[in-house]
Amino acid sequence: MLNTIVLTMVMVFSDAISDVLLARAMKKTKQHLHYKSRECFSVITIVFSVSSFWGAVLMMAMHFISFLALLTYVQISIVVPLGSLVYIISALGARFFLSERISIQRWIGIVFVGLGVALVSCS
Repeated sequence: MLNTIVLTMVMVFSDAISDVLLARAMKKTKQHLHYKSRECFSVITIVFSVSSFWGAVLMMAMHFISFLALLTYVQISIVVPLGSLVYIISALGARFFLSERISIQRWIGIVFVGLGVALVSCS
């Protein structure tokens, strides 16, 4: 049981952290990018030069490994809904680390996601 809780937390938080780091990386590069097809290589070079991009990649790998490990203990019909907790953590990360404004409708939707996760995990 403890393995399941720890792996779930690692899966959810590493996914949320990767989302926030990737958003930060892309915001840092947007002034350099024009997304023209002939500039594709320079876009890749710029994105790869941002350290938060590589942090996001590392967190994505951690998420995937913990997801695979969870599937050895828990049914996928439970693991995937538990993974939806990332919506709550990512919204909090966007609000506090990226200073994004989140509307009340989004917060209400996030609360419903949390309630759905609670319903599934109690079964």
